[in-house]
Amino acid sequence: MKRRITTEQLQELTQGQKAMLHEWWKPKTGDCYATNNHEFVYSEYRDNEFEMGHMLERNALPLLSIGQMVEFLEDELEDNNHYCEIRWCKHEELCDVLWQMTKESLSRM
Repeated sequence: MKRRITTEQLQELTQGQKAMLHEWWKPKTGDCYATNNHEFVYSEYRDNEFEMGHMLERNALPLLSIGQMVEFLEDELEDNNHYCEIRWCKHEELCDVLWQMTKESLSRM
């Protein structure tokens, strides 16, 4: 099972969508993120202040996990009084279905 989006999927976003995603994201230990198509993991073993500055300075974007996309969608739906029903076929990856919903949500913001 695919657990997070890829750097290629991040490139599907417009600059505006990337800015909104960057603004929403609050980095936590263990998050994966990308800068300039390079993938990194935000590790508890690094200096948190340095790492946070590095992510913000380089406009890092999260490689969203299934849980992060659900959290994003819940936040967006709650803020805008929307209702959402997730449906996917057996052959589809849940991660990819949630990514499509996240992209659609970002385009409405």
